[in-house]
Amino acid sequence: MSTIKDKEWNSLWSNDDLNVWIDAFPDPDEAFYPSTPIIDAHHHLFPDGRKHNPSFDSTRFASVGRASTTSKYLREEWNHDTSKVNVVASVYVEGRSGYDKSLRFPSVGEASFVRKIHEESPSSGLCKGFVGVIDILGSDDDIREAIKAHRSALDGSGVIFCGIRLSLAHDPRFFCVPRPERVSDYARGLRIIGSHGLTVDVWIYHTQIPELVELAELCTDTKFICDHVAMPLGSDEAVFTEWKKSMTRLSQLPNVHVKLGRLDDPVRVLPGFD
Repeated sequence: MSTIKDKEWNSLWSNDDLNVWIDAFPDPDEAFYPSTPIIDAHHHLFPDGRKHNPSFDSTRFASVGRASTTSKYLREEWNHDTSKVNVVASVYVEGRSGYDKSLRFPSVGEASFVRKIHEESPSSGLCKGFVGVIDILGSDDDIREAIKAHRSALDGSGVIFCGIRLSLAHDPRFFCVPRPERVSDYARGLRIIGSHGLTVDVWIYHTQIPELVELAELCTDTKFICDHVAMPLGSDEAVFTEWKKSMTRLSQLPNVHVKLGRLDDPVRVLPGFD
C-alpha cells in the first residue's frame, strides 16, 4: 500500500505559497460578486500553528495550508484570506485550540478561546458560530453536562453554539483518528446531541461514506453535515465513480447536508492516491 512521504507532503504548501496564490486573484469584480454576503461555514484558528495539539502527528500531517506546525492563523491571517470577498460572518470549527486541562471538559476552553476572538471585533462576524467537540462515548449525564458547559462559556457573547464535530477519518495511507471499531457505538451520544438542537459535522474520507449513512439512519432526528464533500482520496476515474455512488446514496437521507470545501486539498493529488 502506498504511503505519504514527509517531503512529498511538506513541499505542497507554505504560507508564502498561499499568499502568492491569494494575491494573484483577478480583480474581485471579475472573479466574484463582491457585494454578495457570504458566511464562511468552516474554518479553524491556531495561535501557534498546530504544534499546540498534543495529539497532532507532525511527521504525517505537517502542513495543511496555513494550519501548519509553525505558523499561527488568527484574525489577521483570516482577514487577509477573505479580503477580496464580502464575508459577513464565519463558523469556527473545532481545531483543539485553547484546550484547558484544568476544566472537567477541556474542550470548553476552546469555546472560551472562540468567545475571546469574537468579542475583539463582533461587527466583523468572525467566529459568530462555533462547532466544538464533545466525548459522545461518555455517559448520558456527561454529554448533557458538556453541552451545558459549552453553552455557559459562550453565554452573552453573541456566539452561536451550532453543534459538534465528529472526526472519523481513517485511512492507513494518510491519517487515522482513534475511534471505536463500530460507528454504531456513537449513536446513543449523537441522539442526545440532536435532542439539544445541535448539528453534527462529520469528517470522513470517501471510503467511509457508508459509515455516515449508517449513523444517519440510526439517528434520524439528528442533523449531520458531511465535511469536505467526504474528501475523495485521489482524483482518478475509479475514485470518482466510487465517491459518486456513495454520495448518491447519502443524498437520499433528509437529515444529511454536505459542505463544499477543501476541493483543492492536496490529498487528492498526492502520489499513491490516484
